[in-house]
Amino acid sequence: MTAPAGNLTVNNGATLTAGTSVVSVTNVTMTGGTSGTITASGSWTVAGNWDTSGAGSVLTATSSTVTMSGAANTVKILNASNGFGALTISGTVTTASAITLAGLLTVSGTFDTTATNYGLSVGGGLTVSGAAGILRTNGSTVSVAGNVSVNNAGGYITSGGAGSWTVSGSWTNASTSASWSFAAPITFNASVSQTMTFAVLPGAAAEFNNITFNSGASTVTFTMATNRLIWSGTLSVQGGAGATTLATSNLALTGGALTIGNGGVLTANASAVSVSNVTMAGGASGTLTFTTGAWTVTGNWDSSGAGSTLTAGTSTVTMTGAGTTVRILNASNGFAALTINGTVSAASALTTSGLVTVSGTLDTTVANYGLTIGGGLTVNGATGILRANASTVSIAGNVNVNNAAGYITSTAGGSWTASGSWTNSSTSGSWSFAAPITFNSSSSQTMTWGNPTLEFGGNVRFNSGGSTVTFTMAANSLDVGGTLTIAGGAGTTTLNTSGSNLAINAVTFVVDAGGALTANGSTITVTSIDTHLGTFTVGGSTVVVNASGGSINLTQTVNNLTVSPAISTTFTGSLTWTGTLVFTNAGTVAFGTSSLTSSGAATLTFASATITMSSGNWDTSSATTFTATSSSVTFSGTGNLRIGGSASFGALTVSGGTRTLQSQLTMAGPLTLSGGTLAKGTNALTANAGLTMSGGALTSTSGGVTITGNVSIAAAASYIAFGSESWTVSG
Repeated sequence: MTAPAGNLTVNNGATLTAGTSVVSVTNVTMTGGTSGTITASGSWTVAGNWDTSGAGSVLTATSSTVTMSGAANTVKILNASNGFGALTISGTVTTASAITLAGLLTVSGTFDTTATNYGLSVGGGLTVSGAAGILRTNGSTVSVAGNVSVNNAGGYITSGGAGSWTVSGSWTNASTSASWSFAAPITFNASVSQTMTFAVLPGAAAEFNNITFNSGASTVTFTMATNRLIWSGTLSVQGGAGATTLATSNLALTGGALTIGNGGVLTANASAVSVSNVTMAGGASGTLTFTTGAWTVTGNWDSSGAGSTLTAGTSTVTMTGAGTTVRILNASNGFAALTINGTVSAASALTTSGLVTVSGTLDTTVANYGLTIGGGLTVNGATGILRANASTVSIAGNVNVNNAAGYITSTAGGSWTASGSWTNSSTSGSWSFAAPITFNSSSSQTMTWGNPTLEFGGNVRFNSGGSTVTFTMAANSLDVGGTLTIAGGAGTTTLNTSGSNLAINAVTFVVDAGGALTANGSTITVTSIDTHLGTFTVGGSTVVVNASGGSINLTQTVNNLTVSPAISTTFTGSLTWTGTLVFTNAGTVAFGTSSLTSSGAATLTFASATITMSSGNWDTSSATTFTATSSSVTFSGTGNLRIGGSASFGALTVSGGTRTLQSQLTMAGPLTLSGGTLAKGTNALTANAGLTMSGGALTSTSGGVTITGNVSIAAAASYIAFGSESWTVSG
């Protein structure tokens, strides 16, 4: 039936049974108010308008194809039960009602539903065909049961944010048109797996705004092909009783937010992903898998949903936003490598299997969340800041603060464990590291300390347990505001100050069992030091005691040791030295039961110092320099006393026990025996400022006694047991 210049009108009570006929007309009208029927299964070409909206009209055309070829025409049907089979738009057609078709919709001209944003329900597929194919749906609700294909670079679709799309098949988009504009949310809900070929639009424009993959009860995989997916709003992947998977085929994802809901699976593997927020916070399930991909996140990251699975492979996630947060479910669902370029606060404990790089600010202090790093930690560049405060931090690899302006803050309530090397270039006044830190590497490491005012304000411990490890200092002094401990287990842990003779400064320094210090020519400045359970390879080192109230227990033979002026300290172990021992102007240096022994051509200088010893032995006989001007030495317990032939004390007091001379004894100052006994035996005794006995005794066998000044025996209990010696008293 052909009416090239005519119209087809079906009135009330009329029936057109066209069967498989080929029909070509201008306008089709069936608008009567009660009845009218068209039955068709053939091919129709309509050059004008189509209106089968009459009340009571019946259109049975599910097997037909209607092609509308005219310009500036309209199409209108009665309802969804009276729609088309297949519909082809090769002209310019505007809808005047909601449109439903059972089969394929092909748009090679312009199809516009926007006059009143009429709905469009396509029971088959949708093809926007050729360079002139344009579909304008704007605020319409569009449902496509089959595949969508935009098969030419010049074709395009427009949709508005007030509309919505649902597609139950595949998506293939060849458009490169700058007119593409798809603001309506779109949901892909196929019940069988599909291949998705997304567009490459000019200027990397977004293909979609909000896009959802949700196949509900079906288990379906949407596999990307050829091109990346770009969206501007939110990409959601979720399922229901079945799992809905978006598999990227290593193609990129670029867009706004990403949400993985319950039943949703995103397999991104090696894809490059750039998004705003990442959310996987459903209460039951959700899976995010990426192997080697690089992710850039400008907003928040939250993959903490109960039942969620994050498999990060060897990927890198970079967070670039300001004032953002990061949160994961648990240690089994952490990152591989994590880079912080923005300002990011932890909202949970964080775990990585790889490197953490902080070029911006990472702050774990909101609730002092733990930070467990399976690789290394790099605080990078002038803006790198890690605020860990009271957090527990564990680093399996190397720590590197690579810029003078970068810094770390930690407080005493936290703790750190570092299992690699330490390289610190920071000189920042904002550096503050009060948390205790343990270095426990299983292999030898190089340690480059920083130059802040105090690098470690708390305790520092080196302990590699069963491994035999040497930590070698490479640059700068090691400065510790608490206790520095070197210890080991089945293996030996050694701290080596290196041939650069780098200094160590600590309040307390302990070389414990399994620990070793190789000091070379370094200066070690402490309040307290104890090496009696460990190994101290002294070399040409100098120990300096620079604060009062501490204790010194050095059972190894030391080289040089200095107690700084006005400082009082206690030796809890015997001291042997080979170099220079300086107590000049010290406060009280108390040896207690510990002994003092020189070895070789040593130097002893203790001018104006006060030294006390109870039952220890004093043997400085090998010392070639013995300077005691204005000093005071008191012996209060039993022990031996031996000095060199030319050595001379300042003032000397015996207040208890028996002090047995094993050499000559000379004092430039007074000799006072206030208790106990000075047993001189056969040795010479010279007191150049008198002898006062106020409760003590002097026993002699032989050897001359010379007293310059007075001899005063002021207590009844005092006595002198003379031997065969001669006495010369000039007072």
